[in-house]
Amino acid sequence: MKQIQYTMYRDILLEGFELGQKTCRIGGNAFRTPDGKIHLSHGQLYLGGSDVFLEGSVMTSEDGGMTFGEAKPFAALPDTHENGIRTHYSLTPYYHKKSNTMYAIGRMTRYAGDRQPILSGKDLMPALTGTFDTEKLCFTGCERLTVPGLEEYDMVTFMEPFEEEDGSLLFPIYLRNGEKKTHDVVTARYELKGGTLIFRELGEILKREDLNRGICEPRLTKLGNKYYMTLRSDEIGMLTQSDDGLHFSAPEIWKWDDGEILASHNTQQAWVRHPEGLFLVYTRVTPHNHHIFRNRAPIFMARFDEERNCLVKETEVVVVPEMGARIGNFNVCQVKENEAWICVSEWMQTTGPDPYDSSVCYRYGARNRLWRTRIAW
Repeated sequence: MKQIQYTMYRDILLEGFELGQKTCRIGGNAFRTPDGKIHLSHGQLYLGGSDVFLEGSVMTSEDGGMTFGEAKPFAALPDTHENGIRTHYSLTPYYHKKSNTMYAIGRMTRYAGDRQPILSGKDLMPALTGTFDTEKLCFTGCERLTVPGLEEYDMVTFMEPFEEEDGSLLFPIYLRNGEKKTHDVVTARYELKGGTLIFRELGEILKREDLNRGICEPRLTKLGNKYYMTLRSDEIGMLTQSDDGLHFSAPEIWKWDDGEILASHNTQQAWVRHPEGLFLVYTRVTPHNHHIFRNRAPIFMARFDEERNCLVKETEVVVVPEMGARIGNFNVCQVKENEAWICVSEWMQTTGPDPYDSSVCYRYGARNRLWRTRIAW
């Protein structure tokens, strides 16, 4: 395993929260456009419910991310309302390096009475593909994105794509089996032609029916000729690998190089991809973060040892600090050839009887900050 040198820069791009607010900013996703500009979007969350998402905002940088303009409204399509159901459209734009163009993927989310997520039934949260206007910085339309061979599943959710050298796109996908109420994982290969995603092949479905809700939220990367995918489950984070990106090994629990289990549960992990090695970004249980929902802060990063399929404990660093709020819903964005950004907002929601009570987060110092940590080499 080669030594890798990098420099970490951490800053706060937005902050400000008053007790009693009904909403807060969440997430953070950076993307570049063919004109060389870098944009950073974030969403809004209604504090009075569970995952009730609202229209977001986007900021633009014309100097490589050193400074940003004012945040402007940013939404895929206006919400629709029919028969007491609100449908929210969420899309994420992606830059396609091979063609120097943009495309978008996302999903629909339905709410009963505007604010109660509908979490059961057929055709749950269908996947979307969309078009994106880079000059006006807006979405110009979307349609359903179907995957041949996955018709039996209630939900088919696309995660961040991995672009191959030939320009083809590997999408890690998680699926929901409505009868068993568990999630499975699979990858699918697509081709991008004229802004349209064209299905090419489907991989082998990974299952872990012994786990409470199965496996979900896969994140895919590649080093050399090997593909690696990290997986979320209620119980523990997991790793699987592949030689072709379509057929993966049985998932194994993430461990440190001394054999100890990485205590990361019920939340996502993601990759930072360096030309000569990989790093995992994650949250985990510590002696000091039990006041955080599902221990989702701070955010850590550690080197992946591809020879032993484990994390190197002595390389662990904090990339986003714990300030009293959960920050597990982060994104890792490769905005430049030699720079990745870890972007996240402090999620000002508690699990107490009053959903608007953010005093616990506030007391520990959280102010709904939008953090950006740059990993450069």
